[in-house]
Amino acid sequence: MILYWYALVIGLIAVTTIALGFRHRSKTLVIYALVLPAFTSSPIITATRGSAGAIVASDMTGIFLAIMMLFFFPKEWKRPFKLKYQNYAIAILVCMMLSIFVTGLAYNFNAIDAEQQSRVNTVLGMPLPILMACFRFVKLLTLASYVLFFLQIEVDERVVSHVIKAFMVGAIIMAVSLIVTKLNIYDMSLTPSAYMNRDNFGSRILGTTKSITGRLLSVGLILSLLKLCEGNKLLSLAGLSSIALAIILSGSRGSLLAVAVSVMFIILLGRSRGMMIGLFGIIIVTAIGSYIIATNDVIAYKWTMTFDPEKFQTASVRTIVWTETLAYWLRNPLSVILGVGLFNYSYANTEGFFESAHNDFLTIVTELGITFGIIYFIIIFKLAKGYFKQIHTVSKHLRWRYVCIFSLLMGLIVAGMFEPTLYFTISGLSYIRIMFTLLIVCGLYPLDSQRNNAIEQTTPEQQPPNSVEEEKFVATW
Repeated sequence: MILYWYALVIGLIAVTTIALGFRHRSKTLVIYALVLPAFTSSPIITATRGSAGAIVASDMTGIFLAIMMLFFFPKEWKRPFKLKYQNYAIAILVCMMLSIFVTGLAYNFNAIDAEQQSRVNTVLGMPLPILMACFRFVKLLTLASYVLFFLQIEVDERVVSHVIKAFMVGAIIMAVSLIVTKLNIYDMSLTPSAYMNRDNFGSRILGTTKSITGRLLSVGLILSLLKLCEGNKLLSLAGLSSIALAIILSGSRGSLLAVAVSVMFIILLGRSRGMMIGLFGIIIVTAIGSYIIATNDVIAYKWTMTFDPEKFQTASVRTIVWTETLAYWLRNPLSVILGVGLFNYSYANTEGFFESAHNDFLTIVTELGITFGIIYFIIIFKLAKGYFKQIHTVSKHLRWRYVCIFSLLMGLIVAGMFEPTLYFTISGLSYIRIMFTLLIVCGLYPLDSQRNNAIEQTTPEQQPPNSVEEEKFVATW
C-alpha cells in the first residue's frame, strides 16, 4: 500500500539523480540526491503502524547507493590512500548489524506480545521478531552505505561546500513547511493517522518527529551563520530568517539548547567575527527562549503502560525515563554488558512506548552494552579533538568553518543528554545519515587537502609509488 505518493516520487527522483551522478561522474548530483530526501520521513510503504517497518525516500537512496558502489564506483573518485580508522568503522557497523540478529533477536522472541503482533502486517508468514530484525538490518545497511561512500571518495572543497549547501536547502524547505503548517495555511505534517496515534509527541513536519525536526533546524541555523561569513549572503539570510522563525514556532527546547551552546562556543572561539555573529545568535536564542517560556505549559503525560501515571503529574518525562532505565540495569545486569540489541530499547524498558532513553549514552549502553558506550565516547572525543585542532592549523579562510562545525558538535553533544541526537533511533535514522555525512566530510577534508598539497610540493622522485604501473611510470620518467 502506497501511503504517500510524494515520498515515492522523491525517492524515484533521488535514485535517478544518483544514477546520473555515477554515469556522468558528478559527485555534486550524488550529494544532493543523498542529502535532500533525508529531510522527509513520510512512509512510502509500511508494514507497521509506526516508523519501524516503514520504507522512506532516504531508504531507497541508501539501498540504491549500495548497489551503485558495489558495481559502478568510478575509480577516479576513490581516495588514493586508506584512512587510519576505516577498518574500525566497518567493524563497528558489522557488530551493530550482528547485534540485531543475536542479542536483539533472542530478546524479541520473549518481549513481543500479542498487542504488538496486532500492529504489524506480517510478510510471507515470517515471525514478527525475524521480520522486525530484517527491517532494522536493511535500515542500518542504508546508513552503512552513506558512511562508506564518504569514506571512499576523495573529499575536496567542492564536496564540503555542496554537502553544507544541500543541508541548508533541506533545512529551509523544512522550516518553510513548518511555518506554513503552524500558520494554518496548509498542513505539511504528511503523517499517517496511525503514526499520530502512536507518536503523539507533537506534530510532525514532512513525516519527521518534532525532536528530529528541531535538531535539523538547529544544525541548519548554525550552517547559515557559517555561510553568512563565507560570503553566500542570499542563501544564508534565507536560512537564518526562515529557520529562526520555524524554531520559534516549533517550541523545541532541545533545538534551543543546541543553538545556545553552539553560539556560546562560537563567541569563545570566533574572535571578533565570533563576537559579532555570537551577539546576533544571542538575540535569536533570546527571542526563541522567551516565546517558548511564555507559551509552553507544563505537560503532564498520563500513560497506562508500565509506568506509574501518578509520577507524570509531578516529574518530567525525561527524569522518569532515566530512572526507569537505571532501574532496568539493576534488574538485568547482563544487559549492561551485552545490551539488548540495536533499536530494541523500547522493548527492553518501556514496552514499545519510548524508542530511546532521551539520553544518547543511556540508550547506547542499554542497546549495545557498556563496551560500545565507551567506544561511543571515544569516537565523539576524537571527532571533537580533530575539529578543535583544525581551528588552529587550517588556513585563515577555513578557520571560521571549523569554529562553526566544532561549536555545532558541542551543541549536539549537550542536546544528546536530553534527546536522541548523535545515536540511532528508527524514526531518526534519516537524520543520522546526513548528520554523519556532514561530520565525516568536514573531518576528512583537511586530511585529503593536506595530502594533495604535500604531493604537489614534491618532485616525482620523492612521491612513493602506489602500484606496479606507477613504478613503471616513474622508472620511465
